[in-house]
Amino acid sequence: MTSVRLVTSEGDDVFSSLPEDVVDHMASLLSVKNAAAMSLVSKSWRHRWETCPNLDFDLQFVYPEEETGAGPMSQQKQQGYANWVNRVLASHRGESVKLFRIRSTLAKECNAYADIDQWILHALRKRAQTLIIVDMPRYESGHLLGKYTLPLWFSLKDAPFLEHLTLRSICLGPFELSCINHLTSLTLNNVVISDTWAHDMLRNCIHLRRLSLLGCTSISITKLVVPRHLQLQHLSLFSGLKYLREVEMEGGESLESFECPSNIIQGFSSEKLRNLRKLTLLDSSRLDTFNYVVTRLALDLPNLNKFHLSAVGGVYCPENDVSRSNWTTFGQLRFLSLSCFRMSEEQLIKYVGLFLRMSPILHTLELRQWDFTSEHHEQQLTKRRFESEARNDCNLKVVRIYGFEHCQTALDLVAYILESCVNLETLQIDRRKQLYMGEGEWRTDANQKCESSPDGISEWFRTHVSSNAQLVVL
Repeated sequence: MTSVRLVTSEGDDVFSSLPEDVVDHMASLLSVKNAAAMSLVSKSWRHRWETCPNLDFDLQFVYPEEETGAGPMSQQKQQGYANWVNRVLASHRGESVKLFRIRSTLAKECNAYADIDQWILHALRKRAQTLIIVDMPRYESGHLLGKYTLPLWFSLKDAPFLEHLTLRSICLGPFELSCINHLTSLTLNNVVISDTWAHDMLRNCIHLRRLSLLGCTSISITKLVVPRHLQLQHLSLFSGLKYLREVEMEGGESLESFECPSNIIQGFSSEKLRNLRKLTLLDSSRLDTFNYVVTRLALDLPNLNKFHLSAVGGVYCPENDVSRSNWTTFGQLRFLSLSCFRMSEEQLIKYVGLFLRMSPILHTLELRQWDFTSEHHEQQLTKRRFESEARNDCNLKVVRIYGFEHCQTALDLVAYILESCVNLETLQIDRRKQLYMGEGEWRTDANQKCESSPDGISEWFRTHVSSNAQLVVL
């Protein structure tokens, strides 16, 4: 690689002239990989990476072609990754680290698990504040290969410096709580947990402020009890835990963000969640849940500012409309995200229109995951007329649509939004589908998108719909 340096008129590189405290601050924001790369542009960075506080060992830094879900990685590549990590750790001279992250897919047969044990021990010796261990799942002939298991000594360590822990696709094994008693945030992703372990964790991790159980599995957890002394600010129960039926909040006044299956939210005391500002309800397919959202949710959560609702066709039935007199108003809602599955044209337009009328100060609307059936794409597409009126009182400024399909229903909905929301400033149409990963994160699938060109979609709207909004098609 050719070294490129920015030099001053005196011949020194730009970075060498910066104050030491500024360089230290810049280094604290970089991963060890990027800090090492900086040595190519400045002599003052030549050894700076050796004290970098962010040790991020991502397999794809070494082998960018390796992807989650692929077959087993060759022994040569596994050894190459392990050697890279070991070299960096042997050269690292920092007394402590802020972040220690392992993202790999190593096999027990290659003695890699012993290496991971040593890396975790190194992180604890360096008093890591954040520890992230991601064992990317590997499949062969449709079968999941073995997972890394945390050693017992890890859970027995007293680690008051460890504040944030993320474990993904690993086994807890016989896990005690000594190491995590001081955590302020815990994320378990695709991890098997027991009812006893969950109960003990909630009772003993008294400093916990953020708890995320994403895609976790348990055959025994039917109820979670969050004790009063636990001042959680964020709780995510995304996917998994299919036997969970109830979450009891003995306190709850501190909770600001909550993500859960839609059948759970109605069991909460509204007084305990009145400070909630962000809510994600997943997999809503029951009419009683929809009725609760329309008639009670805004009253129970008056401070709700951001709301994501995932709904399946049939949840909104035009012939069973909720009476307008029972609608409530989301007085503080600024951001709304709707994922709509298997809805008819009439259902979809009424569904979106209802939420627009219930959200008078809404600023941003996102729509995702349309899967229309029996649609004739790009054949005799015309603009149909619906009962929509230009509403000057609608404050909606931004609409983003993901997974757009160039079919009559999609076009009708967008035309309805453009004609109804006269104050709209930006409409972004993304042809790529997105998959929700939990915690407000979406994964874009570039391989799944409609075949219509951005220019063709833009031309259709310019021809058929009159609007001053900026149209962006991706």
